[in-house]
Amino acid sequence: MTGFLLTLFFASLGSTVILTPLMIRLARRVGFLDHPGPRKIHAEPIPYGGGIVVALVVLAGSYWAARTTIWPVYALGSLMILVLGVVDDRRKLSAGTKLLVQAIVATGVALGGDRLRMFDVPAPVSIAVTVLWILA
Repeated sequence: MTGFLLTLFFASLGSTVILTPLMIRLARRVGFLDHPGPRKIHAEPIPYGGGIVVALVVLAGSYWAARTTIWPVYALGSLMILVLGVVDDRRKLSAGTKLLVQAIVATGVALGGDRLRMFDVPAPVSIAVTVLWILA
């Protein structure tokens, strides 16, 4: 198991180190940049996209490590949150919109079969607590 985890770690690290500079170049080329502003500390445009690389590497690593039947639920939820982040970077969504999408994703995860079950409570209560747990 230790060898597997070390392999997973170094594969993830290597992938991130290789892909992040490529994403930075792509972001610059297509104008996916965070421009300086009065509420920002950087003086020059900074490329977005590093989080996309990290999210995809984590998603791939979790698939490689977990291989459970619930993984597709996590993957879909993770991809939806990733898309939310990219859209927010581009269009500056309101806090309410972001919270609504996060609540929908959290509900999907809970309904998809993974919810808190440490207490003997009815399913609707378990689902509600799970959604609140994920959102908090």
